[in-house]
Amino acid sequence: DLAIPIMKENIAIAERIGNVTVLGTGPAYVGWAHALLGDFDNAVALATQAVDYSANNFPLIAVMSQAILVRVLLMKGDLQAAAEVFAQMEDYEAARRRIGFFATAWLMAIIATGELALAEGDVERALDIAGDFVDRADDGDLHFLLPDARLLQGRALAAQARSAEARQALEAGLAEAEALGSQRTLWPILVALADVAAADGDAAQAEALKHRAADVVQSIAAHAGELRESFLAQAAL
Repeated sequence: DLAIPIMKENIAIAERIGNVTVLGTGPAYVGWAHALLGDFDNAVALATQAVDYSANNFPLIAVMSQAILVRVLLMKGDLQAAAEVFAQMEDYEAARRRIGFFATAWLMAIIATGELALAEGDVERALDIAGDFVDRADDGDLHFLLPDARLLQGRALAAQARSAEARQALEAGLAEAEALGSQRTLWPILVALADVAAADGDAAQAEALKHRAADVVQSIAAHAGELRESFLAQAAL
C-alpha cells in the first residue's frame, strides 16, 4: 500500500522532467508489483508500456523491462507470450558486457532466462543459470535478486528429485530473504521447502513450513490494499 503509490509518483515526476531511465523501467517495476499481488492484466499492461517506451527512447536499457515482462507473463501462466518476449530480449551475457554498470538489468535478465528455462522443462539449463547468478551475486555483493536465484535453483533441483540439494539451496534463499526483509520471496521459498519435505515423507515438517508461509502471506495481504483479494487468490497455499 506504500510501494506502488511511491513508484507511480516517481514516474509522474519523471514524465515532467523527461527522465527516460525511469520512464523506461518504472512502469515495469509497478507492473511487477501488481503481478506479485495477483493483478496480472494491469501487470502485463504496465510492463509492456515500459518495454515499448524503452525500445523507442532508450534501447540501451530495454532488457530490464523485457526481463520483468517475461517474469510477469510466467507468473500469469502465459508461457507462449513469455517465450515471444524472451525471443526479442538481449542475451544476459551480452547485456552484462554492454551495460555492466546497470547490474539490476542484467541480473533480472538472468533470472528471467532461468525461470523460462524451468517453465519449458529445461531443468539443466535452469540449474546452470541459477548457479551462474549465485556466483555473480556473491562475487559482486549483488543480493537484491539472490533469493529469486536460490528459489529457482531449489525448484530445479527438486524437479530432479535431488531433495537434499534442493533443501540446501532453498534454505540459503530463505536466509537471504530474511536478511533482506524480502517477504515477496520468503513465502514462495517456504512453500517450496514444504513441497520438498512432503516429497521426502515428512508431513509434519511440510505442514509447519506451510503455516510459516501462510503467516507471511497474511502479513503481505494486510498491506495489499485493493489488491488484497487478488493476492490471496494467487497465493493460495
